[in-house]
Amino acid sequence: MRYLVDGVPTPSVTEILEAVGITSSRYYKPGAAERGTAVHRMLEEYDVLGIPGEGLYFEAYCSFLARAEPKIIAIERFVFVEDPRYGGTLDRVMEIDGQTYVVDIKTGWPASWHEIQLAAYARAYGAVDRIAALYIKDGIPKFREYDLTKGLARWAEALEKYYGGQNDRA
Repeated sequence: MRYLVDGVPTPSVTEILEAVGITSSRYYKPGAAERGTAVHRMLEEYDVLGIPGEGLYFEAYCSFLARAEPKIIAIERFVFVEDPRYGGTLDRVMEIDGQTYVVDIKTGWPASWHEIQLAAYARAYGAVDRIAALYIKDGIPKFREYDLTKGLARWAEALEKYYGGQNDRA
């Protein structure tokens, strides 16, 4: 997905990761993107409006909330960096046990590129202590922390490859 920020085309985190060969949407099962979008919408409606959802994904999310007792700071927040230019929508920023996390909610299985995606969002958001993905597949919440420093280094490499060291970053 490409964003338009102040009239300037801006690549998304996912677009950059795909362009440099770190991930590819061709590996997703049919309907995966639609399922993920529907689940994210349901969980956002719950967090923002208090409208309960249904199904295993919702049960897993509620189980995580009950166990971790996070303070939700941001929900489905667009973040943007001017140079090198990129943007994206992070799922949640949460405070858990005094630490600020960027949390991505995943309806699929863990993948190595999740660490890079989360680090990119954390860099754009700022003031983050940790990054983690919340996997809610099969109704069982799995909260997996990733290494922010390692993720940021890998994101910097992806940006360098994407932009090719050029000064034009738009």
